[in-house]
Amino acid sequence: MPLVWLMLTCSCAMVGTPSIAWREDDIVGREFDIADERSAESYTFSPDGLVLATLGEVGGAVADPIRYWKIINGRLVIAEDREGKQEVRRLTLIERRASEVVVRTKWGRRLIFRIRTFGEPTHMPESSPGQSSGRSS
Repeated sequence: MPLVWLMLTCSCAMVGTPSIAWREDDIVGREFDIADERSAESYTFSPDGLVLATLGEVGGAVADPIRYWKIINGRLVIAEDREGKQEVRRLTLIERRASEVVVRTKWGRRLIFRIRTFGEPTHMPESSPGQSSGRSS
């Protein structure tokens, strides 16, 4: 009986959230910005495999390294080398939404990234009545 329990426990633990394979058009020309108030983590993906990253903490130190991206076995790999061997991030796509993606890291952490096409303006809060928008007529 203990062997059966062990087999059932292990097989249930391996059944996780189903994943979706990444496609190039999910990535190329897009900016991903983490939906987390404490972290500064964003990625801008170019068609030639480069990714410009911003990594750090809001209100703290931030670094802007240039990395490489590649889709390996349906997962998005961000690495220090073109081959993806010096992996920095591996993201499994869990859900695609209109303006965001839900991913799982290789450590099992669930993250949400807001996405936009490179060059689209970021959302700016509307000015309230009586405030100047900074534009002259």
